[in-house]
Amino acid sequence: MKGMKCHIMEGKEMKYDRCPNCMQALTEDVASCPYCEFEIANYKERPTCLRPFTVLQNKYMIGRVIGVGGFGITYIGWDMNLQTYIAIKEYYPENFVTRNTQTENASNQVVAKEANKEDYEKGLKRYVEEAQNLSRFYTLPGIVSVKDFFYENGTAYIVMEYINGINLKEYLNNAGGKLPEATVLSLMKPVFESLFIVHNGGLVHRDISPDNIMVTTE
Repeated sequence: MKGMKCHIMEGKEMKYDRCPNCMQALTEDVASCPYCEFEIANYKERPTCLRPFTVLQNKYMIGRVIGVGGFGITYIGWDMNLQTYIAIKEYYPENFVTRNTQTENASNQVVAKEANKEDYEKGLKRYVEEAQNLSRFYTLPGIVSVKDFFYENGTAYIVMEYINGINLKEYLNNAGGKLPEATVLSLMKPVFESLFIVHNGGLVHRDISPDNIMVTTE
C-alpha cells in the first residue's frame, strides 16, 4: 500500500496520530480534534475507500471521506507541496469494481469485475472527459475548479478546490427538511447561472442533486 503510515493499532481499536479531517498531528489519543473539533472517535472507515493518510502521487495526502456516490468517492485532502486543503475525487463505480483496504493483505488497487470490465473502461474514459470539461469552466463562481488529474491504483483521480461547507442534502436535513422559498432561490441562483453557461457550452451535467451541491460557510 502506497502511503504515509499515520495510524497505529491499539488492540482492535484504531487510533490516529493525525486528524482525518484537518490532518493536523495529534500528540495523544483524543475523541475529538483539538484543532477542528472533528469527532475522531465516531469516524468509521469504509472498506472500499482509501484509508486516511494514504499519499497519492507523492504529494496528496488523503483525509476522511466527504462523499460517496454510485460512480465515485470524494475525500478531503492536503496538498503537501502547496500546504493547502483540496478535494480529491476518485473514480469508483461500486457496481463494477471491488476493493477492500481493511484486510490483512489490503490494497488500494481498484479491480474491475470480469463481467464489467468494458463498462468500467468506458466509464473511466468519461471520467477523463469530465475532468477536461470541468477545467474549461474554472472561472465560473458556481463550479469548483480542477487543479490536477492523474491515474493511480488502476483508476483515476480529479483534484479540485476544497469547498468549506456542507452539501445541500445535509443543509436541508439540518433545517428540518424544509426551506423558505427565498432561501431556495438564493441558494440555487448561482447553480442555475453556471448551468446556463455550461449547457450553452455543449455540456450536460446529468448529475445535479442535493449531494453534489455545496453550501459554503459564507
